[in-house]
Amino acid sequence: MQSSGALAVFLVVSFCLAAVVILKRESIPDPLRRPIAIATLVMIVAAFVMLLATFFTMGSE
Repeated sequence: MQSSGALAVFLVVSFCLAAVVILKRESIPDPLRRPIAIATLVMIVAAFVMLLATFFTMGSE
């Protein structure tokens, strides 16, 4: 897969965003708390799915 570097960057960024949201949840304003959490969750799930897809297609190249 040609974009393994981009996938690695996306993984790191999405997990760092999740860590920041978890650690700073008290300082996030109430109207933004749920949308930020949902967006972060979508990014984490997408990163995990892309990682699994990369592992499954690794041997077929």
